Amino acid sequence: MLNYIEFTLNKIFLTIFFSFLIFYSNVNSQTHKITGRVIDSNSSEPLAFVNVIYGDKNLGTSTNIDGYFTFQTSKDEVKLTFSYLGYSAKTLTINTIKQTELLKVVLVTTSLNLNEVTIVAGENPAHRIINKVIENRENNNPQSLSSFSYVSYNKMYFTVDPKMLDANYDSIKITAKTLPKYLKYRKKTDSLQTDTNKSKSLEVFFSKQHIFLTETVSERKFLYPDKNQEKVIASRSSGLKQPYFLLLATQLQSFSFYSDIVEVGSKKYLSPVAKNATKKYFFQIEDTILNERNDTVFVISYRPLKGTLFDGLKGVISINSNGYALQSVIAEPVQNSEGLGIKIQQKYEFIQNTHWFPVQLNTDIKFSGLQISEYPDTLLLNDSLAVLRKRTLPLLGVGKSYIDMIEINPYLTAKQFNSIQLEITKDAAKKDSTFWNTYRSEQLNNIEKETYKVIDSLGEAEHLDRKIKVLERLTKGYIQWGILNFDLVRMLSYNHFEGLRPCLDISSNEKVLKWFSHGGYVAYGTIDKDFKYGGRLKIGNNMQNETHFVASYSHDVSETGAYSMLDYHSITSSEIYRQLLVNRMYKFDEYKASFTFRFLQYFKTECFGRIVDFSFPDNYTFVNSSDTLKPISSVNEYGAKLKFSYKEKFMKTFFGKYSLGSNYPTLFFNVTRGIKSNYGNFNYWKYEAKINANFDLKLMGKVIVQLSSGFVNKILPLNLLYAGYSNYSGFSLDASNTFATMRMNEFYSDKFVSLFFTYDFGKLLFKAGKFRPGISVCQNVGFGNLNKIENHFGYSFKTLEKGYYETGIVFSNITRQSIAGCGIAIYYRYGPYSFTKMRDNFSIKMSLSLN
Repeated sequence: MLNYIEFTLNKIFLTIFFSFLIFYSNVNSQTHKITGRVIDSNSSEPLAFVNVIYGDKNLGTSTNIDGYFTFQTSKDEVKLTFSYLGYSAKTLTINTIKQTELLKVVLVTTSLNLNEVTIVAGENPAHRIINKVIENRENNNPQSLSSFSYVSYNKMYFTVDPKMLDANYDSIKITAKTLPKYLKYRKKTDSLQTDTNKSKSLEVFFSKQHIFLTETVSERKFLYPDKNQEKVIASRSSGLKQPYFLLLATQLQSFSFYSDIVEVGSKKYLSPVAKNATKKYFFQIEDTILNERNDTVFVISYRPLKGTLFDGLKGVISINSNGYALQSVIAEPVQNSEGLGIKIQQKYEFIQNTHWFPVQLNTDIKFSGLQISEYPDTLLLNDSLAVLRKRTLPLLGVGKSYIDMIEINPYLTAKQFNSIQLEITKDAAKKDSTFWNTYRSEQLNNIEKETYKVIDSLGEAEHLDRKIKVLERLTKGYIQWGILNFDLVRMLSYNHFEGLRPCLDISSNEKVLKWFSHGGYVAYGTIDKDFKYGGRLKIGNNMQNETHFVASYSHDVSETGAYSMLDYHSITSSEIYRQLLVNRMYKFDEYKASFTFRFLQYFKTECFGRIVDFSFPDNYTFVNSSDTLKPISSVNEYGAKLKFSYKEKFMKTFFGKYSLGSNYPTLFFNVTRGIKSNYGNFNYWKYEAKINANFDLKLMGKVIVQLSSGFVNKILPLNLLYAGYSNYSGFSLDASNTFATMRMNEFYSDKFVSLFFTYDFGKLLFKAGKFRPGISVCQNVGFGNLNKIENHFGYSFKTLEKGYYETGIVFSNITRQSIAGCGIAIYYRYGPYSFTKMRDNFSIKMSLSLN
């Protein structure tokens, strides 16, 4: 019995003992989750892609774009090593049981300069890794997928760079007598006064709020190879009730870095993983870590090789051995644009264990040309001398995009896409806080909440929505007053024939009727001393098809031998400068009706009919069939104008529909039929065609080509023919797609063809400091013919049978101010129509450009 009891007790004891061992083992093997954030010591801003080593054999992870990291370990005590290019490495030992709160890690910058690199003889070990990435570009590029879709939350705020809040003050010495002009009166004393406390106005302001904050939520769909559709379903901006400002994931940088050419801001650069990138960039392995999936992550810095001339980037990329795919990217231009510095960050994840995909995009923009100033602080040294101190800090924009709800290869069809690439839903500005909290990656912090609170109140008090709407109308070229719109584009113009031409153009707006408007204009020329006037009515306002009918009457003047294409001119094109030199015009009275519409997605057409009575204000006479032209003659025309822009994309907002352009050549075509009748003296056909094409040569600049032609099948007066597209009048402004050395009215044709070819090197040929003008070379050629030149009297002109040739070179942006640049253009005329004196063949012009 005792033996049995002893056996039982031993059994119980062993059971308890082994249970305790199992429990103790489980306790020891318990997994601890550690979460932390790495920030900069100066600015307290998060540091993205910091390497965090927490285990043996370089086992580790990295911070995300917001500086957060997380990992799991079964150890009670872990040694952490933080390393980041440009910062001193830091090592911490933490107790994983006690570390229950967010671990805050501060890194200090070093004086490391990526410009200083050493190239060691032999094969660069980083090249093997980079070449693997290049080999796998098509497999890893998200835009090589059959399709994808996602939802992105985007946020951008504007503030100042925290690192510069302790910057030195600008000082101005002034006398006590002039001090009241700068500051309120201070009582003077004979004793020495010093104020060593710097003003904290900027620190106080930016510790509480930002200057501006905007958020958007958008849904994007993609179908290979180039069908895109993005819909903004929510938008909010501090101080504004309507979504005037939008930030999208693809707006400030390329969606991925796998293409040969990537965009940072609005400029194009060679990607560090482009084909043959190892011949353009220097690569250096900075670190290697092993992640929890047993993938090796290579951290590699890059910058252009010394002596290379191309628009390049510098930064750091992390490459995952799983498919040799990009895991993170940090990039900034080697040479930033004047007044603008930009830096981007990208983070990729292996989605659904099938494909790498961008999940976070960051953009930091420093606007050196936009300064934030504080009220001057004063040091009153004595009764005769004072020093004003003032800080001026550049504006900083911080954009963050978080990509979620990613679907790889969802079922999409071409019918789900159209020419509207970006659309804002009508209720985008009406989403409540519940909606926003669902899509925000993290809730708004106190500074962001205060920004909305303060700026929203300010916006309501200052009627910012109303003011923004006025600015929007100004960009469209008109101002609104009640039910009337006043055209600003036509308000004042100039040409050599009319002189200054003030014009009052008024039309009704949507406050009267959304589908109908009517208006008129009156103008006066200070040289020809004549009034011009007209009226019109417009029916239809279909935004999708751009359908409308217009009936008009005009008593006006027009250039002799000119023609126009549908939707051709842009106010940003230098071609409009030619209009300043026009010195030969004819008078006309025109009755016109036109119907404009879109069809087959990429076509836009205007069908028209018109009756025109015209006369010449000088001694020109035209003879046809032995009859002298009457003082006033007429034409009765009908025809069509066509524009074809293949794969042209549009943006649709509550303001209207805007073209985003096309990557393909644009074709323009006109056909006109003149009928001899009671309202017309001539029977004829006219045809005009024009092709505009831009070819991006990646690292070698771009080629711009325009090919134009026209044909008339009958003998007609000069106003129905074609003037050479001349642009010479001494020293003047350079105008693209014109003959810079051809005198005004020097040539006329009834059939012609002209070619304008420009090779734009951009800034590739100049890399020295801040002086980086753009260089373009131009070659212009024209041929033409005119039957029965003897039928035209009163004008002296030539014809173009032998061919007209000129070549030129343009130095743009020699000087720059904000977005405008000024340069010089030099052209030379040669060939059959060159002048005997060499100097007469030269044309020197001023080049103006918008950047």
